[in-house]
Amino acid sequence: MYKNLNKKSNFNKGFTLIEMMVSLAIFTVVALVSVGAFLKVLDANKKSVNLKTTINNLNFALESISREMRVGKDYYYEFSSNSLPSNVAYTFNSLPNDSGLSPENNHWLIAFRTAKTSRVHGNSIGAICNLIYAYRYDKTNKKIQKAQQDRDCDHSLTKDDFRDLTATEIKITNSRVRVDARSNRQPYAFFFIEGESGAKESEKVNYTIKNSVSQRIT
Repeated sequence: MYKNLNKKSNFNKGFTLIEMMVSLAIFTVVALVSVGAFLKVLDANKKSVNLKTTINNLNFALESISREMRVGKDYYYEFSSNSLPSNVAYTFNSLPNDSGLSPENNHWLIAFRTAKTSRVHGNSIGAICNLIYAYRYDKTNKKIQKAQQDRDCDHSLTKDDFRDLTATEIKITNSRVRVDARSNRQPYAFFFIEGESGAKESEKVNYTIKNSVSQRIT
């Protein structure tokens, strides 16, 4: 009889308060480490997606500029630290010099005559002219913008003709340009772009892109 009671008391034995507290502490530590690692993986994935989106968008913008400038002519260039260069007169002349790399924290504008042609407005049998495309960096809104003539070669491009070429979530914090259009060498342009992408601080990625464009000589 005594032995049976002793066995029954052993079956009713549970965890002590100290054992439960230690177990709970270990579980909490493991859970926190696991959640922290999971959040880091999510942040890394979001950064990777942001970087890929940024590079794809900027590559598209630079490829658009490069493709058109290679077959263009009469490179025109200007920059400003205060006001944004806006108007591009259809009668502009190319700048036959080496501009050097533009200063930091400046707006810049590049315009050129493309390979696309049209007749002078109002003259159906008149002279043929090359349509003008223009690109500029808006340091205030941190965007690269584009304007172009569609049909009329004697239409000056104004600030209202420019549209954002880069996506909303992409911020270009610094962009510099160099244009060399000297007559004794092949004209070319050099672009330097750096900035950040991502809405949240933990998701932000920084980038730096350089690209050069040489005019194709035919």
